[in-house]
Amino acid sequence: MAEGVRARAQMGWLLSFGDTVTLLITFFIMMLALNYGAISRVQKWVDDTLAETHAFLQAEVRSRGLTYFRILRDPRGVLIRINNSDAFESGSAVPSASLREQLSELGYVLRLMPLLSVQETAAGRRIVLRAREYGQVWQVNIEVEGHTDADPIAPTSPLRDNWILSALRAERVADRLQKTSLLPRPLFSIVGYGDTRPLAPNDTPAHKALNRRIDIVISAQFVSEAQAAKNRVVKKSGTPSAEAETPVSNK
Repeated sequence: MAEGVRARAQMGWLLSFGDTVTLLITFFIMMLALNYGAISRVQKWVDDTLAETHAFLQAEVRSRGLTYFRILRDPRGVLIRINNSDAFESGSAVPSASLREQLSELGYVLRLMPLLSVQETAAGRRIVLRAREYGQVWQVNIEVEGHTDADPIAPTSPLRDNWILSALRAERVADRLQKTSLLPRPLFSIVGYGDTRPLAPNDTPAHKALNRRIDIVISAQFVSEAQAAKNRVVKKSGTPSAEAETPVSNK
């Protein structure tokens, strides 16, 4: 009889343990589902904000007659492309006078884009504040990319290669945008890709003209506070000076 009582007690304990495990699994599944739903809503809000910024920039560029810029959607966010043949002065990394004028106006427009005023709406303020509770901050990045065609730099040029040329041109554009927009310098970064990311084969003058371009990539995302601080340090130490104006080959 004692054996039967002991067996029933053990069975009851196992059933209780099994019920507890089932409840815990159900709880964690619900938590995962809720978190996935929250993440999906935040991602949709980010995508909607990028779409709003894209539409805003398109409208502003069109209404102001800023003919140097094409506004495109990009997997990273919003892309502003410059590939006019007269964007840069012949033999120099310095933007032409007409491009400098339009960059100044574009800088003013960038300061007004929706990505930088997300907390002015109730939904945006709620999402940003909630993310901050989890150590996440809203970070906007403006990366200026320089690209060239595959023609080699002239032997008489003080520059070594297309990497330097593309980086200098990107730096000139970023510097102009930052100074005219009055946006914080840590928002901006530059990169020179040289001829490594062509849009077309470098086989005709028309294709080469497509490849000679500046791409301004505007992105935004939530990142950890530690990552945001790290990004600021990297950008501060990695942005070249805007002082020298180096003559280069006519690309």
